[in-house]
Amino acid sequence: MLLAFLILSPLAAAAASDAVTVTVAPSAVTTTFTVSGSVTAASGSVTGTAVFIKVANPTGSTVAVGSAPASGSGASGTYSETFTAGGSSGWTTGTYTVTATYGTTSGVPASATASFTYTSSGPTSTGGISTTQFNDIMGNISALSKQISALTTTVNTLSSTETSNANAIASLQTSVSQLSSAVSSLSTAVSSLATTATNIQSAVTSVGNSITSLNSVVQTVNSQVQTAASDANSAAATATASQTYVLVVAVIAAITLVLELASRPVPTPRRSS
Repeated sequence: MLLAFLILSPLAAAAASDAVTVTVAPSAVTTTFTVSGSVTAASGSVTGTAVFIKVANPTGSTVAVGSAPASGSGASGTYSETFTAGGSSGWTTGTYTVTATYGTTSGVPASATASFTYTSSGPTSTGGISTTQFNDIMGNISALSKQISALTTTVNTLSSTETSNANAIASLQTSVSQLSSAVSSLSTAVSSLATTATNIQSAVTSVGNSITSLNSVVQTVNSQVQTAASDANSAAATATASQTYVLVVAVIAAITLVLELASRPVPTPRRSS
């Protein structure tokens, strides 16, 4: 059970979601616009995190991307990033969708969307190249710069995630080792208890045998006591009979003596002259 808890706890913690909001100013764009909003980390701090921003044209094609660092020291913060509209053939007149995605290493990424309208100014000449061509070049440079920044942030985030995963694995390995040691100790304790129980059982058996022997001795003594009592009773009966016989003989002898004396003549006393 402890091992299952250690494995599932990081998954349960990761179930919480991060949060993000997004707004675009101005709502009607001709040149530049700012994407901003707030972020909330599922756990920990927003420090060192960033919001990934994607701008899609009316047909759904991506025309700009960027990464805005989150500002804040606690679980909540804000972000802001400025973009330049135009600069490529994808920037056509219509409604654009901005998607802001925010995620930390401890939460489930969250997304929010906002929209704005863009009106293309059309091509005008600025010397050697048209305004559209110039804006196209600058837009491509800006998009590439933002993509590089976004990739850098992603790499940093992945690196941080890998470090966290490595630490988590090391901690899990330590916990498994501790659990294995605890199981080994428990097994030893159980074996010791089993040995003790066997010894107790042997002692109980020995006591039972001693009680059986004692009962046998008691029965023998009781039999001997009964025999002795019977012998005593017999001896007492024999003694009583002997005493009665002696008494009868004595009586008979006395009666015989009396009769003998009674049968003798009484002598006549002599008279004196």
